[in-house]
Order: sequence, then C-alpha cells, then structure tokens
Amino acid sequence: MKTSVEWSNSLILLLGVWVVIGCAPSTRGIDVSNVVGSPSCVTKDHNWDKNLPSASRFTILSTFNHEAVCDNNTGLVWEKDPDPADVGWQSATDTCAVKSVGGTVGWRLPSFIELKSVQDPSLARPFVPVNIFSVQAWNYWSATTEATHPGTSRGWDFFTGVNFTAAWNNKFKYWCVRGPMQESVY
Repeated sequence: MKTSVEWSNSLILLLGVWVVIGCAPSTRGIDVSNVVGSPSCVTKDHNWDKNLPSASRFTILSTFNHEAVCDNNTGLVWEKDPDPADVGWQSATDTCAVKSVGGTVGWRLPSFIELKSVQDPSLARPFVPVNIFSVQAWNYWSATTEATHPGTSRGWDFFTGVNFTAAWNNKFKYWCVRGPMQESVY
C-alpha cells in the first residue's frame, strides 16, 4: 500500500506529465510553478538521453526569485546557492525537508545519482557552472545510504570529482533539490 508521500509524488509526477503532453485543456490561469519546478521546467521534455552543454543546460528560475535553477536535462530544480555550512547527514536531510527557497517548500537531499548528474567533467572544479551555482569544491552529502554499512551515506566530492562513503556524524556540505523522487535512485 502506498504511503501519503508516495501518493503525493505520484500525483505530482502525473500532473507534470499531464501538463507536458498537453492533456490539460489550458495552463492559462493555473499556477504550475510549484508542481515540479516552474512553467519552464514543467513544459520541457526531460529525458536522461539528453546531454546539453552546461551553457544551455541550466535555467535560473524567476518564479523562485532567481534562487533556484532548472536542470533542463533532468527536470530537477536545484537551489542556486547551497548553504556553505558543514553539517552531519541527518541535519542535512532534515534541513532540506523544511527549507524554503524562493518562497517554495518541498526540497530534499538528492540521491547520489542525482547529485552526480549535475557534474560536468569538462568544467574546472567544482565541475558545475560557477556563473550559475555557488557550489564549493568540497564534499556534499547525498540521501543514498549504504545498506552494508549502517549509519553511512554516499556523497560526491566536487573538488576531486569522485564519490565517497562516510559515517553520518561527519560534517559535509549539502545541496537541496526539488522534483519527483524515485526509490530506484536511492
């Protein structure tokens, strides 16, 4: 049986698909800015087979007071300026869950795959466009935990460009994301 979060995520995904494929009679007068990201993020065709260059991959969202960025490859919405503090894993998870960015809630810690997906290996450290994001070249937590090592989580090092696994009491940075969650990426 689905939990309320799973139902909510299913509804958000269904509504996003409904708008994207044009089943909605009209989106005029309907505020879709908080469905998955913004009207520009909702109406684009997001496929993991895209490989847009960084220059055209990211869109700063005015509907989020220019505080969030749509990834035009994946449809995920990232906070533009992640908190520079180093915190434990549980604190990172909890902070994203209650965070408001651009006046919008519904943020979460990204999975390891989602966090890595932002990386552009053709760019210098921190491997993301620094004219878009204020990401520091350092370790960032992901929501992906290690089943074989309880109390640990995977993360991404935006200095070396490699992954790591660390105990939850370590302190690293975190970068919140918004968009449909899929259990398969955790």
